[in-house]
Amino acid sequence: MADKAASLAQYAAERKIPLSDIVYVGNYLNDRECLTGVGCGIVVADAHPAVRDLAQIRLEHNGGTGAVREVCDLVLAKIGGAA
Repeated sequence: MADKAASLAQYAAERKIPLSDIVYVGNYLNDRECLTGVGCGIVVADAHPAVRDLAQIRLEHNGGTGAVREVCDLVLAKIGGAA
């Protein structure tokens, strides 16, 4: 995807979701604008070094090896659900 930030902004606008209410998980250079433009930017453990410090949360799992489950567990813990 050439411009993830534009696609994310369009997606959010069409659904009337403020970007500040979005959690975005990324790992590479083309995720920079999305990671910094949302309410919560998350990177996987093996994210490109240039984006690691842009996120509020760095996962312990690499992409494709449990990162999505880790995000789900974080969400459930935040809302008081069982993991």
